Amino acid sequence: MKLLIEAVVVGIVTVIVGTLVGFILGSFFSTNLPKICKSWNKNHIMEISLFFTGFFIHIICEFTGINGWYCRNGNACSKKLK
Repeated sequence: MKLLIEAVVVGIVTVIVGTLVGFILGSFFSTNLPKICKSWNKNHIMEISLFFTGFFIHIICEFTGINGWYCRNGNACSKKLK
């Protein structure tokens, strides 16, 4: 159950970060699109895709051992709490 909660949190964070990145890049590289394009995301496909991307990346990293490897070798698990 903990793994699923972690995966949901990673999915939500991916949606938030992906939306912010899309907004920032969109403001730098804006184009004049037809009015019909305003409703392209009415079903929130981008947000759903970002959520499942983060969700499945977390699940895949857990089952392939990437999370364990990162915890042993990465910076996140090596810091001492004060």
